[in-house]
Amino acid sequence: MKRSKKKKRSSVGLADFPAVLLAAATLLGLLGRLHWMFDLLSHFRVQYMQIGLILIGVAIWMRQHKRAAALILLAAFNYAFILPFYFGSPSPANETPVRAMLLNLNAQNGNTQKVIEAIRAADPDLLLLEEVTPEWADKLKVLDRDYPHRIAEPRKGSFGIMLLARYPLEHREVMTFAGSGGPSVLAEA
Repeated sequence: MKRSKKKKRSSVGLADFPAVLLAAATLLGLLGRLHWMFDLLSHFRVQYMQIGLILIGVAIWMRQHKRAAALILLAAFNYAFILPFYFGSPSPANETPVRAMLLNLNAQNGNTQKVIEAIRAADPDLLLLEEVTPEWADKLKVLDRDYPHRIAEPRKGSFGIMLLARYPLEHREVMTFAGSGGPSVLAEA
């Protein structure tokens, strides 16, 4: 009789570890405003929900109904973040969609022609470029006719940034968020 209780306790401990990790990741993802590393955990709500469903199945199989109920609540909590993306309101009929492109130039890349061809092929309305050096900023002036609105902070190394737009940008600024060290662009189109 004692042996079966020990066996049950060890399996309960093994089942607890992924549930505790899941709960910690879910809750720490809410603290993204405190530190960017916590914000990284907020990007995996779908995966947390799926892992939760597996753990719910294991808890039901092990006849641990209280644990299953707690895991259902945890999965539902993660699902609440995802659900609005599936059932959000459609765009108004008169609103034109905006095409955006993010391109990491790679500061050591010297193939300007290939980069310009890729940009022209995608034909975005907003173009965000990373790793913009002063040399890259100069080479990309050929895009000024297509993208007359620009905000840029080229830097030596790999931390320069540039936003090009077909439409005027309001409230535009380059800023550095605490702890990141690299610039970010904040603008309204």
